Formats: sequence, structure tokens, C-alpha cells
Amino acid sequence: ALNREGEHTGFSKAADEVLNCLNRDFRDMHELTGDNATLVICGHSRGGAVGNLLAKRLLDSWANAERLFCYNFSCPDTARYEDVDWTRDGLYNGIFNLSDVWDFISWMPGILGDLTGFGTGLITSFNGGEAFASWGKFGRSYWFENEDGGANIDPFGGHSYMSCLDFFSSLPKLDEFMSGGEGMFFR
Repeated sequence: ALNREGEHTGFSKAADEVLNCLNRDFRDMHELTGDNATLVICGHSRGGAVGNLLAKRLLDSWANAERLFCYNFSCPDTARYEDVDWTRDGLYNGIFNLSDVWDFISWMPGILGDLTGFGTGLITSFNGGEAFASWGKFGRSYWFENEDGGANIDPFGGHSYMSCLDFFSSLPKLDEFMSGGEGMFFR
């Protein structure tokens, strides 16, 4: 189901719980502000979805966009398109969603949600002409494909955090990346 902001209810509730703890136990106790706190958020799968919404909430409330870095691996879709702005004019550009293109979890509930009307109680995708496009994630999403090109598809193999680590460990070192070395493009 969706909450009134158009977000996946389960991921939203978890992000709210983490935000409340973060505000109470860290921000308020240590007098943190967007100017004196650098925040790094990282999550995989459900944790990636919670991290995605947590980063959005922090940026919408008190965090500084230049000091918040969020990396989500194999992140499921978190909200419906009709109700959200994915980048909010660049405010959410520090949120990175990184997924193996063969990982079906990172496309959910999007495609399934569109086909079944998940969260709306109605099958509306084909009537409205926006099948497969109404679900998404905040920030910027990047897709990569491991060397086998999906030839040896294990339904859960692409969802493993090891799939992400294998791909990113094959990329050039940061100094090579910054100097324009080869191999930096996501396929």
C-alpha cells in the first residue's frame, strides 16, 4: 500500500523510525545541523529502500545536500511517480541507487505494481498508458551488468550484495576514474 505522499508504506514507516532515532539520539543530543554534520547512508535491498527514503527525509528537513551521501544497492522502488519529484531540482542528487540490471528486486514493486495495481487497489496501468513508469526511487539510479550479461541468470544471484561488490571492485581506482581512465561507464 501507499501512504498519502505516494511512498511504499512499509519502507516509509521504517525510514520514519530511523529518522526519529537519528534526530533524537544524534542531531538533538549533539546539536548537529546541516552545516556541521556529514551524513553517509548505505543500504542493500530493503535497507536500500529505507536508506533512499531516509536520505530524502533528511534533505527535506535539516541535512545539507552537499554533506549527505547515500548509496543504495539493489534498492526496490519506493514511491509512485504521480506523487513525487525524483530529484527535486537536484536536491536529491547525493542519493545514488546502484543495481545489477538482472536483479528483479530492484525493479519491484514497479513492474509488478503497475501490472497488478499494487498500492492503488485498481489495475490502472494500461488504462492510463503509463505502464512500468509510475514507480521509482529518489535521487539518481544507475544500472550495471556483470560480465556474463545475464547468460547465467540465477534469479537471486543479481540481488546479492556480492554482485554489486564484484562489479564495483572491477572499476578503475578513483584517481584513474577522475582522470578519465577506461572502464568507467555503466552499461
